[in-house]
Amino acid sequence: MIRRGISIIEAVVSVAIVGGLAIAVINTVGSIGRARASAGERALAQLLASDLLSEILARRYCEDLAAKTVTLGPEAGETTAGTRAAFDDVDDYLNLTDPSVSGGVPRTREGLETPGVGKGWVRRVSIERVSPADLAASLTDQGLLRVTVTVERDGRVVAQLSGVRSRLAEESPR
Repeated sequence: MIRRGISIIEAVVSVAIVGGLAIAVINTVGSIGRARASAGERALAQLLASDLLSEILARRYCEDLAAKTVTLGPEAGETTAGTRAAFDDVDDYLNLTDPSVSGGVPRTREGLETPGVGKGWVRRVSIERVSPADLAASLTDQGLLRVTVTVERDGRVVAQLSGVRSRLAEESPR
Protein backbone atom coordinates (compact mmCIF):
# COMPACT_ATOMS: atom_id res chain seq x y z
CA MET A 1 0.00 0.00 0.00
CA ILE A 2 1.30 3.41 -1.02
CA ARG A 3 0.82 6.21 1.43
CA ARG A 4 -0.41 9.54 0.09
CA GLY A 5 -0.52 12.88 1.96
CA ILE A 6 0.70 13.68 5.44
CA SER A 7 -0.49 12.60 8.83
CA ILE A 8 -2.02 14.95 11.38
CA ILE A 9 1.07 14.66 13.56
CA GLU A 10 3.32 15.74 10.68
CA ALA A 11 1.04 18.72 10.00
CA VAL A 12 1.03 19.80 13.65
CA VAL A 13 4.83 19.57 13.86
CA SER A 14 5.20 21.61 10.65
CA VAL A 15 2.82 24.31 11.92
CA ALA A 16 4.72 24.46 15.24
CA ILE A 17 8.07 24.88 13.46
CA VAL A 18 6.76 27.58 11.11
CA GLY A 19 5.04 29.35 14.03
CA GLY A 20 8.25 29.33 16.07
CA LEU A 21 10.21 30.77 13.15
CA ALA A 22 7.56 33.46 12.61
CA ILE A 23 7.77 34.52 16.27
CA ALA A 24 11.58 34.70 16.06
CA VAL A 25 11.40 36.87 12.94
CA ILE A 26 8.81 39.21 14.49
CA ASN A 27 10.94 39.60 17.66
CA THR A 28 14.02 40.37 15.59
CA VAL A 29 12.24 43.00 13.51
CA GLY A 30 10.83 44.54 16.71
CA SER A 31 14.29 44.66 18.28
CA ILE A 32 15.70 46.41 15.22
CA GLY A 33 12.90 48.98 15.37
CA ARG A 34 13.49 49.63 19.07
CA ALA A 35 17.25 49.99 18.51
CA ARG A 36 16.68 52.55 15.74
CA ALA A 37 14.25 54.52 17.90
CA SER A 38 16.69 54.43 20.81
CA ALA A 39 19.56 55.68 18.62
CA GLY A 40 17.38 58.52 17.34
CA GLU A 41 16.36 59.40 20.88
CA ARG A 42 20.01 59.51 22.03
CA ALA A 43 20.98 61.69 19.07
CA LEU A 44 18.21 64.18 19.81
CA ALA A 45 19.15 64.21 23.51
CA GLN A 46 22.79 64.95 22.61
CA LEU A 47 21.65 67.85 20.40
CA LEU A 48 19.43 69.26 23.14
CA ALA A 49 22.28 69.02 25.67
CA SER A 50 24.84 70.50 23.28
CA ASP A 51 22.55 73.39 22.35
CA LEU A 52 21.97 74.45 25.95
CA LEU A 53 25.60 73.88 27.00
CA SER A 54 26.80 76.06 24.10
CA GLU A 55 24.33 78.77 25.10
CA ILE A 56 25.60 78.74 28.68
CA LEU A 57 29.33 78.64 27.89
CA ALA A 58 28.92 81.63 25.54
CA ARG A 59 27.95 83.81 28.54
CA ARG A 60 30.37 85.75 30.75
CA TYR A 61 31.97 83.96 33.68
CA CYS A 62 30.25 86.16 36.23
CA GLU A 63 28.41 89.44 36.72
CA ASP A 64 31.39 91.27 38.28
CA LEU A 65 34.90 90.14 37.33
CA ALA A 66 36.39 92.32 40.07
CA ALA A 67 34.54 90.33 42.73
CA LYS A 68 36.74 87.78 44.49
CA THR A 69 33.89 85.30 44.94
CA VAL A 70 31.07 84.48 42.57
CA THR A 71 27.67 83.96 44.15
CA LEU A 72 26.06 81.23 42.10
CA GLY A 73 22.52 81.80 40.85
CA PRO A 74 20.65 84.49 38.92
CA GLU A 75 20.68 88.04 40.20
CA ALA A 76 17.50 89.99 40.98
CA GLY A 77 15.44 90.73 37.88
CA GLU A 78 17.07 88.04 35.74
CA THR A 79 14.49 85.34 36.32
CA THR A 80 11.57 85.83 33.99
CA ALA A 81 9.19 82.90 33.71
CA GLY A 82 9.62 80.98 30.46
CA THR A 83 12.65 82.84 29.10
CA ARG A 84 16.40 82.94 29.65
CA ALA A 85 16.90 86.14 27.64
CA ALA A 86 18.04 88.09 30.73
CA PHE A 87 20.66 85.49 31.72
CA ASP A 88 23.96 87.25 31.04
CA ASP A 89 26.47 85.07 32.87
CA VAL A 90 27.08 81.37 33.47
CA ASP A 91 25.90 81.20 37.08
CA ASP A 92 22.43 82.49 36.12
CA TYR A 93 21.68 78.99 34.79
CA LEU A 94 22.25 77.31 38.18
CA ASN A 95 19.60 74.60 38.78
CA LEU A 96 17.69 75.50 35.62
CA THR A 97 15.02 72.99 34.63
CA ASP A 98 13.77 73.34 31.05
CA PRO A 99 10.88 73.15 30.54
CA SER A 100 9.91 74.47 33.94
CA VAL A 101 6.36 73.13 33.50
CA SER A 102 5.92 69.37 33.70
CA GLY A 103 4.92 67.88 30.35
CA GLY A 104 6.06 70.91 28.39
CA VAL A 105 8.50 71.18 25.50
CA PRO A 106 12.11 72.45 25.95
CA ARG A 107 12.37 76.16 25.17
CA THR A 108 14.77 78.37 23.27
CA ARG A 109 16.57 81.25 25.03
CA GLU A 110 13.72 83.53 23.98
CA GLY A 111 11.10 81.22 25.50
CA LEU A 112 9.76 79.63 22.30
CA GLU A 113 9.19 75.87 22.01
CA THR A 114 12.21 74.14 20.48
CA PRO A 115 11.16 73.14 16.94
CA GLY A 116 10.89 69.43 16.21
CA VAL A 117 11.01 68.36 19.87
CA GLY A 118 7.97 66.75 21.42
CA LYS A 119 6.81 66.58 25.01
CA GLY A 120 8.46 64.45 27.67
CA TRP A 121 11.96 65.96 27.39
CA VAL A 122 13.56 67.82 30.31
CA ARG A 123 16.96 69.55 30.49
CA ARG A 124 18.58 70.15 33.88
CA VAL A 125 21.62 72.31 34.56
CA SER A 126 24.07 72.00 37.43
CA ILE A 127 26.99 74.35 38.00
CA GLU A 128 29.83 73.85 40.42
CA ARG A 129 33.12 75.51 41.25
CA VAL A 130 36.10 73.33 40.36
CA SER A 131 39.84 73.37 40.92
CA PRO A 132 41.95 74.12 37.83
CA ALA A 133 44.53 71.58 39.00
CA ASP A 134 42.33 68.49 38.80
CA LEU A 135 38.76 69.64 38.02
CA ALA A 136 37.64 68.35 41.43
CA ALA A 137 34.71 70.14 43.06
CA SER A 138 35.79 73.11 45.16
CA LEU A 139 34.03 75.11 47.86
CA THR A 140 35.87 78.28 46.88
CA ASP A 141 35.90 80.18 43.60
CA GLN A 142 39.18 79.36 41.83
CA GLY A 143 38.18 80.87 38.51
CA LEU A 144 36.68 77.77 36.93
CA LEU A 145 33.06 76.59 36.72
CA ARG A 146 31.90 73.17 35.49
CA VAL A 147 28.53 73.23 33.77
CA THR A 148 26.65 69.94 33.35
CA VAL A 149 23.51 69.61 31.23
CA THR A 150 21.47 66.46 31.77
CA VAL A 151 18.71 65.54 29.31
CA GLU A 152 15.91 63.23 30.43
CA ARG A 153 13.03 61.65 28.57
CA ASP A 154 10.05 60.45 30.55
CA GLY A 155 12.10 60.48 33.76
CA ARG A 156 15.19 58.60 32.55
CA VAL A 157 18.56 60.13 31.71
CA VAL A 158 19.31 59.90 27.97
CA ALA A 159 22.33 62.23 27.65
CA GLN A 160 24.68 64.27 29.80
CA LEU A 161 27.33 66.78 28.67
CA SER A 162 29.76 68.88 30.70
CA GLY A 163 31.97 71.83 29.93
CA VAL A 164 34.07 74.35 31.84
CA ARG A 165 34.08 78.15 31.79
CA SER A 166 37.13 80.07 32.97
CA ARG A 167 37.39 83.52 34.49
CA LEU A 168 40.85 83.88 32.88
CA ALA A 169 39.41 84.01 29.37
CA GLU A 170 37.75 87.33 30.21
CA GLU A 171 40.61 88.78 32.27
CA SER A 172 43.24 88.26 29.55
CA PRO A 173 44.10 91.30 27.43
CA ARG A 174 43.03 90.98 23.82
